[in-house]
Amino acid sequence: MATLGERDVAEVRAEGKHFRIFCEFTDVGFAATVYDVGSDQTIMDEIANSFEDGRRMCEEWLQRYLAGTVPKITWVHQPATAA
Repeated sequence: MATLGERDVAEVRAEGKHFRIFCEFTDVGFAATVYDVGSDQTIMDEIANSFEDGRRMCEEWLQRYLAGTVPKITWVHQPATAA
C-alpha cells in the first residue's frame, strides 16, 4: 500500500536536454510526471494506476519524445516524509 507523498524518481539527460521524471502517490492517486528542467516546466502529467504503471508511462513518453534515444533509466524510490 502506497503512502501519501511516496514516489519513484529518475533523472534523464539525452540529446542536450535534462528531464526529471517521477511517479508519486498523491491525494488523488498515482501521478506520472515528466518535468523539463531546462525550460522549468511540466510537459507530461497524467494519472496512473500504480508506481509500475507511472514509471512505464514516463518511459514511453520519453521514448516517443526523444525518438528512441533514451539512455538507461535508474529509478530511485523515495519514501514519504513525515509531516
